[in-house]
Amino acid sequence: MKSLTVILMMFFLVLGVFGAPEAILAQDNETVAANEVYGTVTFVDPQTQKLIVASASDEGQKETVLVVGDSSMIEKDGQAAALVDLSTGDDVTVSYKVSDKGQNIAASISASSQQ
Repeated sequence: MKSLTVILMMFFLVLGVFGAPEAILAQDNETVAANEVYGTVTFVDPQTQKLIVASASDEGQKETVLVVGDSSMIEKDGQAAALVDLSTGDDVTVSYKVSDKGQNIAASISASSQQ
């Protein structure tokens, strides 16, 4: 009985040491995962740091309101850009995270000029 207890304790110790970090990493990856939206810029305001992207969805046209912060990476036509460089009608791909307050925070924006 004593050896069974020692074996079980060792098993849980090994599980705790080697199993827990994988579970923690899996949870972190889920919270870090970003959303993406592909569409057309319908509104851009550098002063309020807001961007609205219209995209097609199963229910029809969908608009995604995004907050663009200082840490948001922006490129337009393959060049580094700023929010002021984006224009209504530009095609964009935006990677974003949803904040605790429910805001869509842009992590990266890749834009191409309207043709």
